Amino acid sequence: QDDKCKIYGWNEGEGVVAEGRVYSREPQYVVNGIPLGPSAVVISVDKVINKDAYLWRPTCDMSCIGDAVGRKVAWPKSKVEVDKENGNDSVNCATSPMKSTPLVMKKSEHVSINFQN
Repeated sequence: QDDKCKIYGWNEGEGVVAEGRVYSREPQYVVNGIPLGPSAVVISVDKVINKDAYLWRPTCDMSCIGDAVGRKVAWPKSKVEVDKENGNDSVNCATSPMKSTPLVMKKSEHVSINFQN
């Protein structure tokens, strides 16, 4: 697999936040301890364009795309555009990532997640 791709921010109007590769499209693939599911892909981040763009599924040590360089993370299929030259047309990823309306989180809003045993 490993198709080159553009990674769009999941907040409305963010545009391309990074470039990378699609690593897996298998719904049962586990990334950062969570099964991928049917509407996501695993990406590896090669080049960051907006280091402060929030990750779709943050972890304890990664909250922004800038933290994910060289690592694998889950990302919504609708926000990944596979390069036509290198990509497989059957990837089921978006050709126009900005068509869907994602949840909007303003930069001033902070999310706090407490993990307790």
